[in-house]
Amino acid sequence: MILKSNLTYEKVAGLPYLGLLPKYLRSKLNTLSDLRDRADFVGFRIGAKWFTLINHPETVQEIMALPYKFQKNININLLTGDGVLTSNGEKWYQDRKILQQFFIQQDIEFKKEIIEKSICSVLNNRSFDPIIDFKKLAAELTFKVIAISLFGEIDSLKVDPLVRNTFDAISKFISKTPYLPNWYTNFFLQSQKNNFENNIKILKDHILNLVRDFKNQKNPSSKNILNCFLHHPNYETEATQQIITMILAGYDTTSLTLCWALFLLSTRPKMQEEILHDDQLLERVLKEVMRLYPAGWAWTRDAVEDVELSHVKFLKGSKVFISPLLMHRDPRFYDNPSEFIPDRFLHFVNHKAYFPFGSGARICLGKSFAMLELKIMLKSLLTNWIIGPTDSEPIMDPQITLEGSGFFFTAQRR
Repeated sequence: MILKSNLTYEKVAGLPYLGLLPKYLRSKLNTLSDLRDRADFVGFRIGAKWFTLINHPETVQEIMALPYKFQKNININLLTGDGVLTSNGEKWYQDRKILQQFFIQQDIEFKKEIIEKSICSVLNNRSFDPIIDFKKLAAELTFKVIAISLFGEIDSLKVDPLVRNTFDAISKFISKTPYLPNWYTNFFLQSQKNNFENNIKILKDHILNLVRDFKNQKNPSSKNILNCFLHHPNYETEATQQIITMILAGYDTTSLTLCWALFLLSTRPKMQEEILHDDQLLERVLKEVMRLYPAGWAWTRDAVEDVELSHVKFLKGSKVFISPLLMHRDPRFYDNPSEFIPDRFLHFVNHKAYFPFGSGARICLGKSFAMLELKIMLKSLLTNWIIGPTDSEPIMDPQITLEGSGFFFTAQRR
């Protein structure tokens, strides 16, 4: 990396052979926050891999605007194959074009209907205790929405709990391994890796059967996403990996955002009431939730050639580490960055330092759908219940998404 301006750079090697791996395993957030506070660009090593943490908003935006020069190289392709989330180059461009068209075709009223039906089917068909495990409920709600929005109401019934349960098991392993060296995974996590591979086979076989069933239907539904791939020369492989990608991208992220929103609102009953009558406040609340707890909290990109940007030059092979979570909580860009203040979005916010859905050409495909889904789900839950805190408080656990544990809240019927 070569600096071209008066921005700052620092290099932190850590221990021989291990780099910052021991500290990173003990506390990712503390380790990365310490690095963020050192300089605009910080080189650090985990195992044998060097990364550059980017703490400069303009440089982040430049990198994200160049998907052909800064490409993904992450372990979730073990699950998704060459789906739109992990593919690069021309393959990624064609994938995105096809899937974008599917989301555009669904008008706003149809999307609302999908989400409202899904919520009703979950909330009206079960009883609830005074203290609710909202992580479990949010997962059930979002999975139902994803299944119906992708497959249509009838075909979605084939996406049974097996898929959700298998996804959860797979995610637990993937969540432990991003940015870790292969030798660590192979030596310390071998049994979990074997379980992970078995679950992937179960999941792919189930989705493949669904893909084949759809192709054999006499009048396949135009509202099923599989319709987009019917004429693809490699239909079965392509459709299977794109379906797994769409479920992965839209399930856990939305579910976790809803959980963090309920956590922040659980101690604010007055704000819960105000949200029911003020859609603009609802939007600000969700924006602030995603500032403090962005589900996609960090990612990496590899420079596939020498790349010269405004303030810095990256050499081919450089690995850059970008974290919305760190930047969203940086006091250089936000006043009182750790506090929940939805009304900060009434005023100027540095949009280069706010990117919960990513940015540039690879910005989240389902951004508008996810926001609509979150608004309807949150409002529906608050219409039914007044949410209150319990003795336990959720603990942030940054894995492949911004996980958390302990989303138990009281729920008093309105």
